[in-house]
Amino acid sequence: MTPTAKRTLTILILTLLLATGVWFFVHDRTEQSVQNATPQDTPQQEIAQHIPSKKLPSAQTAPQNNTTTPAQQATTDTNQDASAGSEIDTSTWQEYCNEEYGFCVRYPRGWEMRSQNSDTYTATWEFSEKGVWYESEGGKENAIRIIVDSVSNPHHMTAEAAVTRWKKYYAITMQPLIIDNHNAIYYRGYGEGMLLDNTAHGYTISITSSVINTPEAEKHIRPVLQKMINSLHFMEN
Repeated sequence: MTPTAKRTLTILILTLLLATGVWFFVHDRTEQSVQNATPQDTPQQEIAQHIPSKKLPSAQTAPQNNTTTPAQQATTDTNQDASAGSEIDTSTWQEYCNEEYGFCVRYPRGWEMRSQNSDTYTATWEFSEKGVWYESEGGKENAIRIIVDSVSNPHHMTAEAAVTRWKKYYAITMQPLIIDNHNAIYYRGYGEGMLLDNTAHGYTISITSSVINTPEAEKHIRPVLQKMINSLHFMEN
């Protein structure tokens, strides 16, 4: 072997030994870093930490006033809890009266009664703003519905019995009302509205809405619903 070849072989061997030593050094330091590192959350743990916990809505208790009865206070609440949207002028409202069932109710001038249905035991009237429909779980619906249910209906329930039954399945809140000298119940949670037993006329009447499910509906539909309820009055038999 020539001197030049020997030098070349020696350089290659030294280079190989140096590279091997560097690899072992880097590998050893890497293992030490991994052992000393603080464990980190997995992506799933990190995501879970940012999922907000869900809280069930708490029941709202009507504020009490020592100078008023619960029924009077509840009547005031239905007109005030819809914020500024409840300050609506009803002087131009039109009135619908039904002589067969002996009741009258007022509704906004820009609204219309879209449908009226009846069978042996019940009658239904639906009201909504002209040209406006509302979305619900069942599709498009009118804003407010009036139902008269005869006490002769085999499935008839009084106002209190109906709300009590709903409370078993839904987060219902209820308030007593006095409407035209009749005891009534205002409820929220399974739709929203009022039920009233008129024993003199032999039926239970309800004025309700199933579309108050958005801030916009709370602002525009709720005050109309409450004003319509307060306008309800009955004819003499």
